[in-house]
Amino acid sequence: MTTNRTKVAAFAAAVSLVAGGALYARTEIARVLPGAAGLYAALGYPVNPRGLEFRDVTVETAIEEGLSVLSVSGSVVNMTGRSLAVPPIRYSVRDKMQAEIYHWVGEADARELVPAGRTAFATRLASPPIAGEQVQIRFVGGGRRAAEGSL
Repeated sequence: MTTNRTKVAAFAAAVSLVAGGALYARTEIARVLPGAAGLYAALGYPVNPRGLEFRDVTVETAIEEGLSVLSVSGSVVNMTGRSLAVPPIRYSVRDKMQAEIYHWVGEADARELVPAGRTAFATRLASPPIAGEQVQIRFVGGGRRAAEGSL
């Protein structure tokens, strides 16, 4: 005869296994169910379903030959154990209310990264919008926001 204590212990063990599996496989789950990435982040377990991460991002403005020029550069790093394609990068200039006022697309130096590989990216924009206060970077087709740098 099964006691209530045994049933509770079995239920707790099953819940623990499911929860542990959901945490362990969170990247794969977020790839299949993109909305899950926000839930994991809210629980303190951020997810990077794409497997690529922006690093060392710099945003600078300078005056060259009388024109304002915005420069954005950094690296893309493969955080996985497999080779990954590097999608195009979408840059957007945002105003103080975070509204996008201009965007453009560029490429990283490499189109594919080996496991733990790194490639550089850099772009320049002559005469950026005057109302621009931040630059936001994402991979084309979604992906995580990489950086928000002030102009």
